[in-house]
Amino acid sequence: MSKIPKIECIKILRQLGTEGSKPLLIQGSDGEYFIKRSLSNQMPKAEIINEVICNGMLKVWQIVQPDVAQLKINKSLIDEFELSGGKLDRIYENIDYRTELFFASKRVENTVDFAHFPNRIPKKELNTFASPTDLLKIGCFDFWVGNKDRKPENPNTIISTNSDGKFLFIPIDHARAFADFSNYMEITKARLNYSGAKNILSSNIVKSIGKLELKGNTKILEDNILECMAQTNKCLDDIFETIPSEWGFSKKAKNHLKAILGDEDRNKQIASRFLNYL
Repeated sequence: MSKIPKIECIKILRQLGTEGSKPLLIQGSDGEYFIKRSLSNQMPKAEIINEVICNGMLKVWQIVQPDVAQLKINKSLIDEFELSGGKLDRIYENIDYRTELFFASKRVENTVDFAHFPNRIPKKELNTFASPTDLLKIGCFDFWVGNKDRKPENPNTIISTNSDGKFLFIPIDHARAFADFSNYMEITKARLNYSGAKNILSSNIVKSIGKLELKGNTKILEDNILECMAQTNKCLDDIFETIPSEWGFSKKAKNHLKAILGDEDRNKQIASRFLNYL
């Protein structure tokens, strides 16, 4: 895997909301539209490291993820945006734009927020989804990496369509994975564990997917999740290699995460946790 590409912002379009990381919608020098997401001023840059790690891992799980980039924003664009009447949060005031590179993900077109989607899927509409069980896999993935921020009231998941017009579940915003610890050496298996009520598997739509798609045959999905974990562990070094060295992700931190994610007993327990929600 190659390092995260660098692109230059040529235009700021707007700030997307006032909560969380106060993301920006921008146009890049390649003509594509990106969303500037997490901003991390501490070392290691845990929030954006988590974004990159989870983005790469989910791709191994064959869960659709937007491409990511390092984003350069010139201060002149900030000034131009504000002079034209654009509103920016105060977090954008005290930044050295000469040296700062932001984390950004490519905008996914034609999306619906998961929170605005129906609570159940009728049987006749199940085939409108490319892979309905991806939502169950996303929930198990979050248990695996200790992401406590994706839950029914804050799903951090969008729904888009593939080239065949089928719906896709796309999880976004992974900054608070690994129990939101900035010091990776403080992460333990116990600290990654959390209540199932705070997981997206608690969403009502999960029961209808389980009933209609699995039809009582859960072993196939369990085995698939375990295989995803195994393949991801084989790819971790390559995923870690994409993270810029200046972000402060140490060799000790990498090995520590690899030991936790490679725990086979823990992985077997997590691979079946979706059963509690069917």
